[in-house]
Amino acid sequence: MEFQTKRLICRPLLESDRDNYCALYMDKKIMRKIVAPFNREKSEQHFNSALIQNNSPSLTRLTWVIENKDSGQFIGVQGLQWLSPGDKQADLGIMIIPNANGKNIPREALTGVIEYAFDNIRLDAIRASFQPSHYASLRIVRRLGFVEQPIKKAALDKNVSLYVLSKEKWYNQTSTKKFN
Repeated sequence: MEFQTKRLICRPLLESDRDNYCALYMDKKIMRKIVAPFNREKSEQHFNSALIQNNSPSLTRLTWVIENKDSGQFIGVQGLQWLSPGDKQADLGIMIIPNANGKNIPREALTGVIEYAFDNIRLDAIRASFQPSHYASLRIVRRLGFVEQPIKKAALDKNVSLYVLSKEKWYNQTSTKKFN
């Protein structure tokens, strides 16, 4: 389940990642465009759930730690989540430490997980949803080839934009948009 990009190692979440994982979910700046920051107890529960689901035979959620290939430094986490086991589509998410911003790391890490998802998990499509005011996410998903999809706003608790990337579109894009 591990994969690499030019600068990054993306490996499954481990018990030893607890403190770094929880710190991401408790950070006000990181969480400002996602949900309210978690307290320690809630971040621990979220971590425990992610760790269990990573080791479950039914795919409901997979979480990878993003590390600098050269230094081994923790950079963040990314993951895929299914609405129900067996779906051929999954939701994509990523969170990185603030000092990794502006270095094209999210795009590189997401490129790796997208290729892993299409090649190894055999997904047909990947979804990304986020607040319309999260301009960094918007830039990244557009550069990766995601296309905005209409959604029923009344069914959601908050204003969310939904973008989808099909496997076919991904492989029809030019290789200059890929890092690997």
